[in-house]
Amino acid sequence: MSTYTTEEIENWFEALGRVTVLVIGDFMLDRYIYGRVDRISPEAPVPVVNVSQRESRPGGAGNVLLNVHALGARAIPLSITGLDEAGDELLQQFAAQQIDTTHIQRYPEIPTITKTRVLAGQHQMLRIDEEDLACITPAMEQRLIATVQQLLKTEKIDAVLFEDYDKGVISPALIEATVKAAAERNIPVCVDPKKKNFAAYKGVTLFKPNLKELREGLGLEMRGENAMEEADEQLRALLGHTYTLATLSEKGIYFSDREHACRRPSIVRSVADVSGAGDSVIATATCFLAAGAPPLLAAELANLSGGIVCEFPGVVPVDKTRLKTEAFHYLCKK
Repeated sequence: MSTYTTEEIENWFEALGRVTVLVIGDFMLDRYIYGRVDRISPEAPVPVVNVSQRESRPGGAGNVLLNVHALGARAIPLSITGLDEAGDELLQQFAAQQIDTTHIQRYPEIPTITKTRVLAGQHQMLRIDEEDLACITPAMEQRLIATVQQLLKTEKIDAVLFEDYDKGVISPALIEATVKAAAERNIPVCVDPKKKNFAAYKGVTLFKPNLKELREGLGLEMRGENAMEEADEQLRALLGHTYTLATLSEKGIYFSDREHACRRPSIVRSVADVSGAGDSVIATATCFLAAGAPPLLAAELANLSGGIVCEFPGVVPVDKTRLKTEAFHYLCKK
């Protein structure tokens, strides 16, 4: 790994408090029903879950938002959600963290995306999804675009983060307008992509796919020793972006700019749950890039961040104090 002084690391962590990130994406409500299974239903050959606990958390782009907030940066969410009970609950959870939800646009005809998971012990028995991907209209899209343009003009935005879950909020028109407005103000745009809009993120600053997204987005098998380098070359030809930050599961990350590429391994850990690791990676990389840290350091910190959250069950934001401790240990000069 690259090595930095403790003073440099401390300064970049301190700078996070002056950073504002506009998070655009598909915000969801994750609901969990916990219980135990003691018998099979007499009505059908399915387990009966005796409920003991219920809880809800922000999901999708909401978890990215919470990671930005946990790092000490100001997080501004921009999205579309329903004017319904689930939407109320989602916004209440953000408000409890003192996150301004002014720019989450709500409509009565749109259901808030909700995923309900039923768990017995450590086993997920069932997931129930409530969503309507076809309900966002051109008028709603135009309102999103107008809001982005106004925010970038009037607010001190240090970075834009697209968290795309292919749920309809992010469209090619919104991407193009945002990238254009950000470029005019020299604001970096960072992306955690999915398949549908994969090729639409032209000219962004940082593009963070995982291996599955690279395979699907580029139509590649990704085999062989140089598969990642070849994929990156094709990706750059497609998007013309500045930095690639690809997550490689247990193998760490691949990072490149327009001239150099490198890999950084994962730290050996006791993994409890990989859910939400990618959210922590993109949030950390975006925040430190916006804070003025060297791009490679932002990637290395993101790699540590993704590993840290894997040590905890469920989807949790990264612990800033723990991240700083690991940065001192693994990235500083000895």
